[in-house]
Amino acid sequence: MAAMPYPDKFYAAVRASAVPATEALFSDETRLLLYALLQQANEGPCKIRSKWGMELEERAMYETWVNMGKMDKFEAMRLFVKLIDEEKPDWWKTIPPPGFENGPGTPAVPPSSRPDASPAGGGGDGGGSSGGDGGNGGSVVVASAGACSSLEGSDSEAPLDLPAGLADLAPGRWARPANAGARPLPRYQHGAVVAGARVYVVGGSYRGRFMSDTHELDLNTLTWRKLEPEQAPSGSGVPLIPCAGHRVVSHGGEVYLVGGRFKAGAGGAHLGILRMELSALGKAVAWVPVDTAGVKPSARRGLSATVLGDELAVFGGEDADRKYLDDAHVLDLTTMTWRSVGVGGGNGKAGGKNAPPTPRAEHTAAAWGDDKLLIFGGTGASFKCFNSLHVLHLTTGRWQELNPGGAAPSPRAGHAGAVTGGRYWCIVGGGNNQNGVPDTALLDLELMRWLDVGGSKARAAAGGGRGGSGDGSRAGGGAAESLGDGGAAFPAPAVVGEGMSLCAVEVAGGDAVLVAFGGYNGACQQEVQAFRVPPDFPFSALPSSIVDAASPSPSPSRSRSPSRSPRPSSPPTKASALSEAPATAPR
Repeated sequence: MAAMPYPDKFYAAVRASAVPATEALFSDETRLLLYALLQQANEGPCKIRSKWGMELEERAMYETWVNMGKMDKFEAMRLFVKLIDEEKPDWWKTIPPPGFENGPGTPAVPPSSRPDASPAGGGGDGGGSSGGDGGNGGSVVVASAGACSSLEGSDSEAPLDLPAGLADLAPGRWARPANAGARPLPRYQHGAVVAGARVYVVGGSYRGRFMSDTHELDLNTLTWRKLEPEQAPSGSGVPLIPCAGHRVVSHGGEVYLVGGRFKAGAGGAHLGILRMELSALGKAVAWVPVDTAGVKPSARRGLSATVLGDELAVFGGEDADRKYLDDAHVLDLTTMTWRSVGVGGGNGKAGGKNAPPTPRAEHTAAAWGDDKLLIFGGTGASFKCFNSLHVLHLTTGRWQELNPGGAAPSPRAGHAGAVTGGRYWCIVGGGNNQNGVPDTALLDLELMRWLDVGGSKARAAAGGGRGGSGDGSRAGGGAAESLGDGGAAFPAPAVVGEGMSLCAVEVAGGDAVLVAFGGYNGACQQEVQAFRVPPDFPFSALPSSIVDAASPSPSPSRSRSPSRSPRPSSPPTKASALSEAPATAPR
């Protein structure tokens, strides 16, 4: 059932919960929780009303729903499914067809016992989702390799507005949103991903030690919560072994940890994949090994892991013997079967115009169209860093080195990237094995051109925003700290480093926010930094000829402009975009 996307998985679980043989297994407490989660998923937070005159059972149902608070609809769907998983692990074998009894909105408790409320669904699209996965125009997210990977494979409807905690950020500037709760320890080489209206940060390295913790940042309240480790209800999941250099991705409502180096050599000879399982109330977490078929890749850290539709593409990395790798593999997320593509030899020697990139790790990757994987930067033998750009055609296994227009960014590794608007690949952080790289990079995937966006010139010194104060200027009544120069199209955040993460939160109304966390720049960091993408991003910094060719005058509204078009389905046909020869930019 892991491959079924939300909200379909939720509707299936609701139908299964109404089967008499399954319903008979539930305790009264479970029935109350299922009822409250169903109501929250379909109708949102419970409206407060007087409990005077309520019968005991009606009052219990009302109070349980009220206790869900402002939990978003997607989270309620996910927790409903999780609770059914715990009560009846094989529930999916008993799913009746749509339309069974009262349809997908059938309550998990007798209708006669329901408090006064509007009907809970009844159609195939029920309550929808307020923040499920997204990819090509999906709901909250496109995140990319670095420490994040693309979120794909959901048909759920995207929310129109940003999560409340990000809604008041000023566009065009980096800020430190005020965040509460138990913040994660500083770290780098962790994994991070956006799922629904939450960011999950997993593992990483701090002061030479691998970490095994999982943290959740609620983007509505900007509150951190550490998820306590537990064993999965199925008995197959375990607390996470300390690890670093892994990637975390999301697909079909599930979160997966891919690869990494584990403490004391744990993890096995093959690339490990673990699925995150949260407890019914989302306060505890277990990591369940995923069984895969086919020719499995070898274990590695510093790889890229990118979701394209229903497939997960991994490339490169560094094995346990510190050998850099150049092989690529694709996992079908519906069958969990591996296949090899773009086969590399791992020796770093030139192998012709269609050879894989030089073996490398700590690069970043992004989806380009539906079946193409872009690879940028990384580090290889003799600590050499790269600034080359390569594309792998997943259907043919053919590699090409690209020669985009514009000035190529400086070589770097350990950087992070995220795609916004389906078009602009935003890259921050990294190092070159001598110094940190403070400048940003921005690749227009439609024009296949590196854009000059100011980079390090736009980066204010730490604490040196427009206000000029030692701690940076304040915005929003102290709710967020302003970082960097708002006049550049894509300035660098004040805190940059190697092994940081970058995720993009995108909504149907056209708004987008980049969320960065952690990294190492001489010391491990634990800052949350956010950049709200302006409505005319990034054309205010481009030469007029490029602006005229690419986009009409930007609209002042926050709606998605024509320039922020969906991800192109195929590479541009311009001859300058594809080169059979090595890139002319220095490496």
